[in-house]
Amino acid sequence: MASGPAGRHLACMHHRSFVCAVLILLAGTSASRGQAVVRDAVAPAPAGLPGGASADVLPRVRPLTPVAGQLVRAGSPTFRELLRDIETTDLIVLIETGRWEQEEGRCHASLRLQGATSETRFVRIWVDAWWRSRLDQAALLAHELQHALEIGLAPEVRTKGAVEAFYGRIGRESDHHRFETVAARRAGAAVCAELGGSACQY
Repeated sequence: MASGPAGRHLACMHHRSFVCAVLILLAGTSASRGQAVVRDAVAPAPAGLPGGASADVLPRVRPLTPVAGQLVRAGSPTFRELLRDIETTDLIVLIETGRWEQEEGRCHASLRLQGATSETRFVRIWVDAWWRSRLDQAALLAHELQHALEIGLAPEVRTKGAVEAFYGRIGRESDHHRFETVAARRAGAAVCAELGGSACQY
């Protein structure tokens, strides 16, 4: 995704051939939202996730596609904890899934800061519904939810400049304006382990 008037490409994780990314961007709305829903409708049939338990979807975390809903309900203690913690913030987290396209960068998951009002900040998470397995996708989503929580716990982060400065403090810059955090890597690994996986790529 090229930089432009709508925002700035601020972060992307370089890991295992760009398996997962954090694209933290200030933008107006997601131009691909409608397309993502259509693409998700023809995604591979869900094979289910290990664990069996369901986590209630809380009001601040809002899956926008069927696959996103399945991933959010993965039976994982770490997932449930992330959802509960995000509920204490001012974020609205919109979760989309779809087929990878160039606009998503070179990774299979992303998070963007969409905008902010005086009372609420909006972030959008996208996960590649064609990436490996539902287990791997759940690990990707946990990774991005941790990034959402990081932003949620920093109420001063409301603009693209503030996002970049924030991740410059708490993250590791792997490339120009591209950052990663240890906590997000750990969240993905924890969900993978809790759901019975041993070789997730997140």
